[in-house]
Amino acid sequence: MQKWLVLLTFVSNLALAEGGEPPVRLTFEVQSASKATLLSGDLALQPNRATSMERHAAAGPERQSLSLELSPLEGGGLLVQATWSDVTPDGATIRWEPAFIIRRGGDASVRLDFPGGARVLRLTAS
Repeated sequence: MQKWLVLLTFVSNLALAEGGEPPVRLTFEVQSASKATLLSGDLALQPNRATSMERHAAAGPERQSLSLELSPLEGGGLLVQATWSDVTPDGATIRWEPAFIIRRGGDASVRLDFPGGARVLRLTAS
């Protein structure tokens, strides 16, 4: 059985500044081509703030890292800027920086295909 060390770093101030946007609750999941979940979670993120999380294998090179930043758009949408990187068991590095729009109460997914694999990022905002 493989053990994992999980490190979460939240750079999010959930207190509302005067005239600020309320926090957005995000559920996220990153899957591989085989639909194995690499990283998932649920968090509240203040718009115009960033959060990041990492997971490291207890032994070996495997590592996953995700950072998310939300920017409110006119009309109620949210621009999501994500940075994903992972090191596979064989030591290959994958880095991906998708940007997409999501609405509160909605969901979105983006997919990266590459020789020998894929990554899918799914988000639900409420």
